[in-house]
Amino acid sequence: MMQLYGVCGWGFLILVTVLLRAEAVMNCAKFINHLMQNFPVDYPEDRYYLRCTDKRCLLHVFLEKDFFAAKRICTQLTAELWIPRPGERIGYDMWIGIVGVQVNKDDMDLAWGTADLELVNEENWAALEPNHHANATCAIAKVSEKGRWVTQNCKRQFFFTCSFDLDPKPKP
Repeated sequence: MMQLYGVCGWGFLILVTVLLRAEAVMNCAKFINHLMQNFPVDYPEDRYYLRCTDKRCLLHVFLEKDFFAAKRICTQLTAELWIPRPGERIGYDMWIGIVGVQVNKDDMDLAWGTADLELVNEENWAALEPNHHANATCAIAKVSEKGRWVTQNCKRQFFFTCSFDLDPKPKP
């Protein structure tokens, strides 16, 4: 948690968590205005960009982190790494919330899924992906592939986006 303090600041973390989990009655403009008034230093426009709809907020984080650091930051903000769907535009290569897990120890094939262990069998993979390299067990959305997903070494550093579900579905 101390490492995260250097990225956002405690006040920013607490404010984001409280405001996003509150009844979802505050619209995006009010959220951003409140955030910028109370934490102008902790919310620089060149590092964070917040975009909301009535169902979801996306916090774009323009700090290069490895997959695990990016995932940890989103989790601490009670969010998940965003998984852009086909047709959703991205402006930079970024981590997405998909990882590969080895199903059989004698086989190099990986099962790809979300942090909630939901299998991903999307058609949003780039050509010849997902790749079956032992060191490439994470995925990015790649601009040069028109946002399609590409496997990547989890230790590489990319920007990332945290997704806050403002209308969460109950988990079974």
